Order: sequence, then structure tokens, then C-alpha cells
Amino acid sequence: NSIVLNVALGLGKFGFVGGDFGYDYKNRSKENSAYCFGAFGGVNFMPTNFIRPYAELALNYHTDENLTPEIGVGTDILIGKVMLNLGYNFGWKINLENYFDEKEFLDDDISTYHLFTVGFGFTWR
Repeated sequence: NSIVLNVALGLGKFGFVGGDFGYDYKNRSKENSAYCFGAFGGVNFMPTNFIRPYAELALNYHTDENLTPEIGVGTDILIGKVMLNLGYNFGWKINLENYFDEKEFLDDDISTYHLFTVGFGFTWR
């Protein structure tokens, strides 16, 4: 469970890069909560004036010592200056506490997950 703010900038006609900042809350317990910081980039195109599908790569660092690389797809639905977003990412959660200590690193320190996202934003296209 998390809330994330993304800021993306277009690169030419078909690319984008950006960064994000988020707050991961787990079971409503502040003790298990963490912040995350990351970067992402990808490609998109506009088959119509209202639909913008995309593919992206992302990398986030979480303050609870986790690194999460992701690969994903989604679409933006543009309504004037408002944007609705639907997305799916496949990710790997890498626990960094034991990652650099070869004696203690276990296969359990890397797991996979599926992330479904819904969001809204503003665009100046």
C-alpha cells in the first residue's frame, strides 16, 4: 500500500523521464512504514488525441532497505488538461540488508510482485 507522486517530462515525441517520491504504509503501523524515492523512463505514442499507451522502466529505493526495479505498461487517458492513468508493473523486491553480505544473502532476499496502479494528474500537452 502506498501513495506516490510522479513528475514526468517528455523527451522528444516518443520518450519520457521522471522521478517519484512516495510513502509506503503497511498495516497502518508507522513502525513498518517507509519512504521511497525513484526514477523512471520510457516510451509512449498517441494513436488518438485522447489515449497515450506507454512502456516504462523504473527503479525505487525504499528507506526500509529495499530496492525495487520494475518494468511496466499502461495508458494515459487525456481529458483536456486532466489525465487519468491505468498501469501495470512487474517488479523485483531486493532486500538490501543482507544483499552485500555474501555469507547471509539468501534467495528469500529477492521476491517478485505485481503492481496495479490508478492515478490522475495534469498535463500541458
